[in-house]
Amino acid sequence: MNVSTSGSIIVLHVLAGPQAGQELRFTDHQTFIVGRSRKAHLQLSDSPQFSRFHCRLELNPPHIAIIDLDSTNGTKVNGHRIKLASLVDGDVVTVGDTTFKVTIIRPLAESPVAAVPQTFLKTPESAHDSFHKAFRAGDFADIPGFTLERELGHGSMGSVVLARRRATNEYVAIKIMLPLIMSDRKVVERFRREASIVLRLQHKRIVRCMDFNLTADNVPYLVMEYVNEVKLQEFLKPMSLLDRIRVASGVIVRVLEGLHYAHTQEIVHRDVKPTNLLAYMSGRKLRVKLADFGLAKNYVDAGFSNCSASNEISGTIAYMSPEQIMNCRYAKPPCDIYAAGVCLYYLISERLPYEATSAAAQISLILNSPPVPITDYVSELPVELASILSRALSREPEDRYNSAEAMRQALLPFARRS
Repeated sequence: MNVSTSGSIIVLHVLAGPQAGQELRFTDHQTFIVGRSRKAHLQLSDSPQFSRFHCRLELNPPHIAIIDLDSTNGTKVNGHRIKLASLVDGDVVTVGDTTFKVTIIRPLAESPVAAVPQTFLKTPESAHDSFHKAFRAGDFADIPGFTLERELGHGSMGSVVLARRRATNEYVAIKIMLPLIMSDRKVVERFRREASIVLRLQHKRIVRCMDFNLTADNVPYLVMEYVNEVKLQEFLKPMSLLDRIRVASGVIVRVLEGLHYAHTQEIVHRDVKPTNLLAYMSGRKLRVKLADFGLAKNYVDAGFSNCSASNEISGTIAYMSPEQIMNCRYAKPPCDIYAAGVCLYYLISERLPYEATSAAAQISLILNSPPVPITDYVSELPVELASILSRALSREPEDRYNSAEAMRQALLPFARRS
């Protein structure tokens, strides 16, 4: 069991409903789906007041967040219907005909803290604002040996900055984590140990990681190879369908090559999506490298993962397999194969197999409905390619390709010029 570094315990006391008197205790980071489906982790009742997948709880003691999954009768916290909420000690949650109370037990030495830090309930942009202002003002700690030049991108957990190594004038990309987790030294140390695993990945299809360290202020950063990126969607947009299929298939063939290597090293990405596919030109040829390999797992274990509490979920959830949504700590190769399939689907059609206006609705679709066949959007797609996508996006992991290499071999003919 991956015990919480804080030593805290979250207890859910069922106050009313068929399971009244039941007590559930959580000491580690977990995701739970509540509903009447047999696949739900907490099947508290068969009552029709419950939706099949009613709400999703994410617990990382002492933090806990809840998101309603577009349920028919809603999720209430202290009597008020919510879509998303962080929960505190003493909150009372009502789902269907069941009511439970949240109790957060902390070690005596630990001072009470508010439930989820407010940063987690802000958008990625607002979470990033404080970092961006500090960076612009020059208040961010210097990274020895590097000159930080400009920001390349950002997310809810940190920023990627273009930097020049002073000794060699080599350009690198430095991922600097937002200073949200540095207060817990145990968490930082765990992040350091797991980053060392990522540093072992040396493959031409994976962005090379060179170093992991902490600033003088204990903010973690990772030094990576810099890729002069070409925006894939802009590159593909003017192409004919035939060329688009060929180039998109070639991109995913290369991604699957990198995934297969990593899987042989017993490392799973868990966050394969277009923004992590870094395309670049090598002469007249388009190449691609997979970025952020392994860091999704590090993010989850390094602090409250944001799976439930960030608007960023709407950008990532579409690429997550059903089993990964059910358990955000799930880490098996089939979830990467599924995500690679969604990426190919998107690169060809500019659509997603599950589209919704909110994260909750998107989760509900993925858990309850089959994906929209890509031929609904691209009717001229070759039948064999549509079949590859259908298999990659199978709801059950065992129905997908048994390895990234097997999917790569199936896709190879579509990546070649005819």
